[in-house]
Amino acid sequence: MKRFVLTVLLSIAFCFAACTHGTGEATAVPLKTAPSATQTAAEKVVQGWDFDNRFGMRYDGLAETEDAYYYLAYSGSYLYYFDKSTGDRGVLCSKPECLHDAYEDNEECGGYALTMGKSLNIWGGRLHFIAYSKADRKYALYSVNPDGTDRKLGTLLALDEMEAYGAPERFDYHRGMLYGWNQIEKVRAGELLVQTSILSFDPSNGQMNRIYEIESSENYAVPIMFYYQQYVYFLLEKTAEEDGELFRTIELRRWNIDTATVEEVFTGKADPGIGSRFSFWVESEDRIYLMPRSVREGTKQMLYLLSGGELSELCEFGLRGSGYLSDNAALTFWTEDGEAQIEIRSFEGELVFEGSLDLKLVKDLRSNESDRIGFSSVILNGSDLIVCFNISGNEKTVFCPVKYDIQGSQEEAILLAEYAQSK
Repeated sequence: MKRFVLTVLLSIAFCFAACTHGTGEATAVPLKTAPSATQTAAEKVVQGWDFDNRFGMRYDGLAETEDAYYYLAYSGSYLYYFDKSTGDRGVLCSKPECLHDAYEDNEECGGYALTMGKSLNIWGGRLHFIAYSKADRKYALYSVNPDGTDRKLGTLLALDEMEAYGAPERFDYHRGMLYGWNQIEKVRAGELLVQTSILSFDPSNGQMNRIYEIESSENYAVPIMFYYQQYVYFLLEKTAEEDGELFRTIELRRWNIDTATVEEVFTGKADPGIGSRFSFWVESEDRIYLMPRSVREGTKQMLYLLSGGELSELCEFGLRGSGYLSDNAALTFWTEDGEAQIEIRSFEGELVFEGSLDLKLVKDLRSNESDRIGFSSVILNGSDLIVCFNISGNEKTVFCPVKYDIQGSQEEAILLAEYAQSK
């Protein structure tokens, strides 16, 4: 491995520091057979349900059972399903004759969600999500059976002053608690500051706990979170200036659930050319992989390894694109001029797959040829590659997760869901 030139500000020192509308089919029906909510291997842990980190990167709400995928667009209005065995898809609603998402705000539909942030989880045999309760004028935790029946409002969230600024950006369920983050602007002594908060919520009563919080005039990127055993890792990064020289700072910490303390893992600074908006994957406490979402033009995409208190270059990619991580795999993905390119490598640097993906299915969903095709998440799930596309036109944006089989015929794209949001 080529050593990455990095000045370590604080090496690994586990010092315990307590810190304080719809274009879907109107005839959509619920699943013919209710999918089971069987625990995956990752969920079978001694202390309870672990968050599925495959679906944790970025902004799209995806969940999976043995029989189905479920999708909830970021700040979307409807919960969707895709039946793996039949290929049926639609709004997850058990009401007969319901028009579902045939119009934008069908509050009578059982799949109507009106969500805020990324919040789709599965535990206890039920789907759980955060949505706004108009009756209570608060955000609340809802749940529903995997076949769309028995929808329930659970607990109201206690957001204190955050209610006025906007709800947190995500709610990930891990070992009995929901975790997420928020960033809000505040003015202190005439200075504009950004408050970044790492939060937990108790799903039994909605109470919020501020795990870590910092106010800064410097521009922190949005936090990235990862769940590993009894730890909730969170990464903050920013561009700062010192002696007229710009540099990128990476700050990795973790919340220890057992001791209720924040532990410093790593803080370092580097040339801004390293990239920004990092994803990371914890293989073990001393093997953590990092990859930037974006890199400068003319710079190659790179996979990094954090081990022994040092950050090193692990392998270089031929394709410059947006970086994503999954279990023992790193990938870079890019769309341009209606074409999609992807390169996937193992954490050992071995090339797994490279090539193009067919976008005909996505292009056919455009209202006009000038509509822009973008993406918000790329998820590697075994041999399945799920790309969450967004199609932006003058009147609406269409959100559509598409699945490819990279070990089979990558030309066969399967649409998992389709949600349109008016502008």
